[in-house]
Amino acid sequence: MTDIFSLGLLLASVACGLDFTDAGELEAFTVNRANLFGVNRRLNPVIASVIVQMTELNRHKRAPDLAQVISRLENYREQPEEFDHTRIQGFKESGLTAGAA
Repeated sequence: MTDIFSLGLLLASVACGLDFTDAGELEAFTVNRANLFGVNRRLNPVIASVIVQMTELNRHKRAPDLAQVISRLENYREQPEEFDHTRIQGFKESGLTAGAA
């Protein structure tokens, strides 16, 4: 579980363009973790969702299966039609549309 959390932080750093050795950027992530569009409004909603699941502080709620996380990331552009992007906090306000994600 700790490995998934650490990998989630690495993914967040790369996807959001944040340097977690900088206290201000780490704080920006922690404040916006539930709504990563506040850090990078062009972030793909599937990747944002994966980051949130991987960096969940409560390990019982954290994504438990690394293979499933990898599969979601490998296929993030091929989400089923019923995937509801608007359920991801901040997506509506990001200015993106599901087709542009």
